[in-house]
Amino acid sequence: MMFGAEPGGKLPVTIGDDYEFGHGLSYESDDSGAIENLQPAEDLSLQAGESVKISFDSEPGMDASFALRAPLFNPLSAPTEMPMTEVENGHYVGYWTATNNLSVAGAEIEVIIADEFGNVERDIAEGRLFINQ
Repeated sequence: MMFGAEPGGKLPVTIGDDYEFGHGLSYESDDSGAIENLQPAEDLSLQAGESVKISFDSEPGMDASFALRAPLFNPLSAPTEMPMTEVENGHYVGYWTATNNLSVAGAEIEVIIADEFGNVERDIAEGRLFINQ
């Protein structure tokens, strides 16, 4: 068996009585990093200059970002991931503002979180964006 062969996997480490002082690392439980209460939960129509608030709840202290996923969207013309801020303990928020040079029907909003060990979790909001439609 190769340890760490699966992305996001946990090492099957047992210290027991073998190491008197342990190894100094702590591993999160399997339910850490869960993304809950992801918003927007409903479809939204945005015109140029209007903004959408993207938010979710998770473990405190995570590195959070979001990205718009849309057909024919050129990721080279804009950042692919935009940062989110932890505004309260475990509550993350980000904003995106529609521009007049983008017209998209049904863009998905994907949120991404990473912990200090490099474990990454992604989720897609139920609500879709209809931009300049």
